[in-house]
Amino acid sequence: SSLLQKFSLKKVWAEKTAGTIRLISETELITADGLFVDRLDLVMHGDRAYKLATAYRISEATLFKPVCEYIVKSLRVNGK
Repeated sequence: SSLLQKFSLKKVWAEKTAGTIRLISETELITADGLFVDRLDLVMHGDRAYKLATAYRISEATLFKPVCEYIVKSLRVNGK
């Protein structure tokens, strides 16, 4: 079972580049399956908004954190 037992909002910040605003939050989640990092990116561009959620188990961060970071950095809005 992976029922949520506890969560803690660790960090919230905003970034602005070339007409795009990105709001990011990072939360630690404790479940019966372990401790996780959950990241939510909300990208606002013009009249559109896009969400990307990534998460990984902290015990597997060496493997999955770089993958999640690559996915976030590869986001493009209108080819930019």
